[in-house]
Amino acid sequence: MEDKQEIYNAVKCHSQFSPNQKEVLGILLDLEVNGEVVSTVNEIQQLSKSTRATISTALAFLNKYGVITNTNVNGKKFTGCKINNDKLQELLAHYRKKKNLIRK
Repeated sequence: MEDKQEIYNAVKCHSQFSPNQKEVLGILLDLEVNGEVVSTVNEIQQLSKSTRATISTALAFLNKYGVITNTNVNGKKFTGCKINNDKLQELLAHYRKKKNLIRK
């Protein structure tokens, strides 16, 4: 994966994500091992300032947006996800483009 700090910066600057979505994605990136996250909403909540409902809503949005793919093994309950590296690369490309335009 690219420089993680630059990916974090790209997520923080992405205008289509709410602050809660950015926080949850940041936590998922922290928990990620080889592109996969094994965690629950409760575990994410312990690392977050958000409620379970807010985290669940953010996860649903990130899944719909294509940044993550849920890997639920327990029906509807969130048990983990895969990070879509192609989508992260897209976020990074937008971030770099904006950053380069601002500097000129």
